[in-house]
Amino acid sequence: MRHRAVHASRRLRAPRRARQFDRPTRHEYVLGVLMQLVELESNPMRFASVSDYRAHIAQHASLDRALIGALRAYGTDLIAGIQDRRALPLLRQEARVITRSRPFIGSPVAQGVVQAALDQAWDGVGGWRR
Repeated sequence: MRHRAVHASRRLRAPRRARQFDRPTRHEYVLGVLMQLVELESNPMRFASVSDYRAHIAQHASLDRALIGALRAYGTDLIAGIQDRRALPLLRQEARVITRSRPFIGSPVAQGVVQAALDQAWDGVGGWRR
């Protein structure tokens, strides 16, 4: 009896699985990227003039390019290894899922920004056209 107790206490435990919140999924990462874009462009009415809005967009142009690049990389990774005829339907399905995600579902402006960002980022990827 004692032998079993000693043996059981010396067993190696299985490595602990990572919890879901330890690392974001790719989908969560893309939602974060798009939420940043929505924040940058969501309320153009807060600016006094069009020139103020354009100055704001120009000020954040490098961030905008980086975020669009991240979306393009996501789209490219999404269709990696997939035949050409199946790539476009997969991208369209992913765009629908993203656009209908909880952070964007209640705001037509946010949905417009998301769709415009995906159109810009995925133009030419897997047959996607603006």
